[in-house]
Amino acid sequence: MLSAQNLSYRIGKSILVDSVNLELNKGEVVALVGANGAGKTTLLRLLSGELEPTQGVIYLDGQPLYQLSPRQLARKRAVMRQHIFLNFDFTAYDVVMMGRHPHIRTVATHKDHQIADAMLQRTETDPLRDQLYATLSGGEKSRVTLARVLAQETPILLLDEPTSTMDLRHQQMTMRLARNLADQGGTVLAVLHDLNLAAMYADRIGMMIKGQLVAIDTPQQVLTTQHIEAVFNLTVRILEHPDHHCPLVVPIAT
Repeated sequence: MLSAQNLSYRIGKSILVDSVNLELNKGEVVALVGANGAGKTTLLRLLSGELEPTQGVIYLDGQPLYQLSPRQLARKRAVMRQHIFLNFDFTAYDVVMMGRHPHIRTVATHKDHQIADAMLQRTETDPLRDQLYATLSGGEKSRVTLARVLAQETPILLLDEPTSTMDLRHQQMTMRLARNLADQGGTVLAVLHDLNLAAMYADRIGMMIKGQLVAIDTPQQVLTTQHIEAVFNLTVRILEHPDHHCPLVVPIAT
């Protein structure tokens, strides 16, 4: 559904993304992992159309991304950024309804409000619906933002550190929602720092170092001691998860 060919992005002499080739397919969750500054967020912003690549082309359903209008893009992919800043006193419900804007011609319909209500329920944010977004905790804001992204009802989700401010329960909830969307034929790319979350829910994991995509394969192939120690300069032990057929990464104190 979404592919990048020879994708690079430079600012001055700094290369933030370097010659990346990547294909995201229907029915899969792909996790991007790597150390801080590896280029994960920049790559996601390029794939979303927010940034224009210095080199290379991105295709969405076979069409170059730059040929799509903002409205067309908003109907095909939804983006959950790490931070959003609102200058007005929007309620949580107002924020979720923003996800319906690509589908609204004049005024919101009953169906639009039904979808927003359903996504508030799905993300366990319905009790927050009348609270001002600015007054919410970091984790609550993330869940409301996730509800907005889901309300957009696009086949592709691009999630930038969606779980970073969430408690353990809601981290699992978020990745289950991503997994469910993919199982229904959608496509999810998620930037994650938690390697074990990535291992549990992703079909493939892409590992980045200094702007380069150095590995992309199944969790078993990517989450090896060699890869992890090279990327994070950290000694780890790889075990088998007792309840899932996936690696379990355990840091070793040294």
